[in-house]
Amino acid sequence: MHEILTNGQMAAADRFTIAGGTAGITLMEAAGRAVADVVAACYPGRRILILCGPGNNGGDGFVAGRHLKDRGFEVDMACLTDAGTLKGDAARAAGKWDGKTQSFEEVPIPENAVVLDAVFGTGFDRALESPVTDLFQKIKEAKLPVVAVDIPSGVNGDTGAGDPHALQAAYSVTFFRKKLGHVLYPGAGFSGQVSVHDIGISDAALAETGFAALENHPGLWKAHLPHPAADTHKYKKGHVVMMGGAAMTGAVRLASEAAMRVGAGLCSVVAPPGTGEIYRKGAAHILIEDGQGYGGFAAHCRDERRSAVLIGPGAGLKDKAGLQKAVLDVLALEKPCVLDADALSAFEGEADVLFEALHSRCVLTPHEGEFKRVFGGLDGSKLERCQKAAKMAGCAVLLKGPDTVICAPDRTVVINSDSVPALGTAGSGDVLAGMIAGYLAQGVGAFDAACMSVWIHARAGAHFGEGLVASDLPNEIPLVLKAL
Repeated sequence: MHEILTNGQMAAADRFTIAGGTAGITLMEAAGRAVADVVAACYPGRRILILCGPGNNGGDGFVAGRHLKDRGFEVDMACLTDAGTLKGDAARAAGKWDGKTQSFEEVPIPENAVVLDAVFGTGFDRALESPVTDLFQKIKEAKLPVVAVDIPSGVNGDTGAGDPHALQAAYSVTFFRKKLGHVLYPGAGFSGQVSVHDIGISDAALAETGFAALENHPGLWKAHLPHPAADTHKYKKGHVVMMGGAAMTGAVRLASEAAMRVGAGLCSVVAPPGTGEIYRKGAAHILIEDGQGYGGFAAHCRDERRSAVLIGPGAGLKDKAGLQKAVLDVLALEKPCVLDADALSAFEGEADVLFEALHSRCVLTPHEGEFKRVFGGLDGSKLERCQKAAKMAGCAVLLKGPDTVICAPDRTVVINSDSVPALGTAGSGDVLAGMIAGYLAQGVGAFDAACMSVWIHARAGAHFGEGLVASDLPNEIPLVLKAL
């Protein structure tokens, strides 16, 4: 159940199922019953205000209302249009509702009610308008909890774009598979806790429809986690080389610790001239080498036993040309390499030079600002922009955020939906970059290294919780690994 669909793919799954002999109203009945189950479990005994739209999402709402009423709930029903004008399965569902149906303009807002948002579904892609916006504003002012049918009305199921008038759902009840709007922000934020329910669509439908992305989870990459043999030694476990920064020394110190915590056998930090003693005051198990500046960095990486390289954290842009040279010299060695932070920003306006040098063993780890500096104003959703970037770069691109998207050049996409607010702290990204480098050093492929590192990084942050600072993360990594 980790596939994530577009609106079109979900519609195709519906058509595939109906063509196989399942009536559309049967799917709607199952969907409405699933919604009623969630509402009943989460809000027992509460009064329910159901807001239905003119399409099948509204039909689901009428079915849910009927089931909730049969279970003894007090249900208030409102429809955006005259229920008599509904068509198809939605009309059939509305016809089985034996209670009063009010308009959006006249329906009162019951005190202490739970709102069921069944107005618009995942295919809605325009701005919300009155009377929907007027009613939604009243609900917001009343601070009533909301359960969304499929997705909150006003959230685009393909892009995650959200109308500012959309209701914040506590729960979203969706069917068959999640949609992109459930995992891409701001839609993910509007959706609350998303539950996926079986309504009778077979997994065989996926062979017909395909899917847009996979939700990151251990099943995707656990088989590729390094498991050292009994006779292993430090050189067999890989050697990471990192470029130290002159001013922001903490960035690489965090990254080096993270690389070791995911299992790398050795990690060497090449310290800029005059900074060696600062770096030597760090962890005793990190090797410090005195560098001769950007021009000499690649020489520290050439030894065949040095199996992965990280450039960027804390580097700074004071000598942009020198940093560019260091990056290009290392890429020419064709070793597994992570480019983060300033190693990316250094190529702003000159990205073609970088793209020509990159190879398939690289991972780029930009946040949105760095992404725009390298890839410019690519259009589309976050997923679409990341896909285009990976194709341009010819390597894995990890676009960070609460909805981190990881793309391979072949358009494979994994989305990490496990947003952890505690990770919004200085140095968190440096830890992530170090983890990826640590896995690359152990022979893990670039895309898998990115996916496993993002998931483990998020779990480590969640395990520690509030009050986290980046230096707490490396010590959490072994705890997450033991639990896998």
